[in-house]
Amino acid sequence: MTTILEDTFICQEVDMVYKDPRNPALGKVREKKFDRVSRLVAESLQQRMRLTLDVHSQLFPVRAGDRFLLVLMSSVRLDGAPCDGTYDQSGAPTVINRYDYVMCGKVFHQESEGAHQSAVCISFGGLLMRLQGSRNVIDLADLRLDNRVYLLLRRV
Repeated sequence: MTTILEDTFICQEVDMVYKDPRNPALGKVREKKFDRVSRLVAESLQQRMRLTLDVHSQLFPVRAGDRFLLVLMSSVRLDGAPCDGTYDQSGAPTVINRYDYVMCGKVFHQESEGAHQSAVCISFGGLLMRLQGSRNVIDLADLRLDNRVYLLLRRV
């Protein structure tokens, strides 16, 4: 198992969008683009990161104020061997059963925000995640473009 990042987050808002993206001062309204997908915004409790994440709302329903553990890993195998991206029918134990919601995706964008901040964007088959925070916490070397990443969530 290779853990890239682990922290507890508290959900700030779900399915909120700006009334006018060109004028954020107008405020936000609740708007759901897809029936079974929710976009949540959350803040980490320990490492001061900001998360925007799309989740399947029937499999992992989230409300403002909910807390969850987020883990990013490069492999879900207990022996730490890299996953090849295909379904493993062997029944070998993995860390997946320890979590409520798991997705596999690829890093598609990285950015540096000033001298001390960075952000990474990952697509999980069209469900998107953006994580921003300190460069000390978000190590872009572990989250290179086109790297496969596993997102694991568990309620706390």
